[in-house]
Amino acid sequence: MMLRIGLTGGIASGKSTVAALLRDRDCPVLDADVLTHELLEPGQAAYDEVLREFGPGILTSSKTVDRRKLGAIVFADSARRARLNQHSAGSQELVFRARALRGARVCL
Repeated sequence: MMLRIGLTGGIASGKSTVAALLRDRDCPVLDADVLTHELLEPGQAAYDEVLREFGPGILTSSKTVDRRKLGAIVFADSARRARLNQHSAGSQELVFRARALRGARVCL
């Protein structure tokens, strides 16, 4: 049986520290922030959806999503932040990766 732990909390609340401690003990950790960054790369699941929603102004010169530009938009507008959070690619990928870890002691 796998024990699944979800870490939540605000900025600087210790989530990264706890995740690092678990990694140090050979526990697999699924980091939603890292996964989201991966999914925003060109050719990945969320890239085209986010580009359609927020326009080419969020891209760098190399056509990758500039997370600072995207962040400035969504943190200034709660409706747009809600639309960004509605994209299901991240949730689906987390479930897929968690299922792949069956048999592990702990999955975060």
